[in-house]
Amino acid sequence: MMAKIELMILAGMFAVALACGGGDGTSTSGDERTVRGHLTDVKAASLLEVESITVETETGESYLLEAGNRIFTGFTPSHLREHMLQGNMVTVTFHEEGESLVLNDVLD
Repeated sequence: MMAKIELMILAGMFAVALACGGGDGTSTSGDERTVRGHLTDVKAASLLEVESITVETETGESYLLEAGNRIFTGFTPSHLREHMLQGNMVTVTFHEEGESLVLNDVLD
């Protein structure tokens, strides 16, 4: 019984570690790009769906990233707002679709 509880706790900790993983801040190959910075705006479509976020890099570049009302595992709008208020850095990957920057993923 105790082993099952320990296994469940370990699985939960692993899931949290994956959801709040770190990035190295470098660009990836292909059309996908990566930037690291502070969130300056978070727009929510619902409690779970992200409409858009704005990330400002340390060099002052600002990126408005459209999320298309998607759900990002481990990153609800309230979690993203918490990062914004605390000034925690995030790493985001995105791609271009016409004139828009589309958010692919968010990492702590």
